[in-house]
Amino acid sequence: MKIKGVIFDLDGTLLNTLDDLGESVNKALSEYGYPVNPIDDYRFYIGNGGKNLVRRAMHEKDFKPEMDPVLKRFKEIYDEEYHNKTSIYDGIDDLLIWLEDNNIQYAVLSNKFHGFTEKIIELYFPDRKFSSVIGQKEGVPIKPDPTQVYEIIDKFKCDKDEVILIGDTKVDIETAKNAGIFSIGVTWGFRDKDELIESGADIIVDTPEEIREIIDS
Repeated sequence: MKIKGVIFDLDGTLLNTLDDLGESVNKALSEYGYPVNPIDDYRFYIGNGGKNLVRRAMHEKDFKPEMDPVLKRFKEIYDEEYHNKTSIYDGIDDLLIWLEDNNIQYAVLSNKFHGFTEKIIELYFPDRKFSSVIGQKEGVPIKPDPTQVYEIIDKFKCDKDEVILIGDTKVDIETAKNAGIFSIGVTWGFRDKDELIESGADIIVDTPEEIREIIDS
């Protein structure tokens, strides 16, 4: 197939944001007298938006009104500290440059709050040419709902059979399936390979270079 558009997840796919997210939530929890979590546990809390991140960090089944102050404080802390330890995964910038050189459009679709998504892309990828940068917006369903995938494809102005979605978690693979597009699962992110296999990723890769080879094949 000829690929004309690539949709990337953000956290755990383009950027390693684990420490900054985990430490920001822990600070908010601590300020409100709740127990904190080991940073590595946040690998399993991240991926379904800010509310679910806080809910999981508080070990609750449902988001409750009393969690709102913690969520608000997390957002305030993260807004100041989102760039303390976050880093671009090796090979990602080279992949984006290669996509540009080959006239392949690319976008970001994240369940991170939209404002944070825009800010972090601007900071870490100031010279890259994203077609769309989309995060969680009020009143718009988040991944794995395919609504925003269709929005990106419309902007690409190509057929969905010419688009792939790349991510590191079950929610990304489910999003691709719900949208009816090809999925690539990456193993360098927050979840393990078994989750990607069980989710039914079309292809699983260990390096960004493999993505280039797949698109170029």
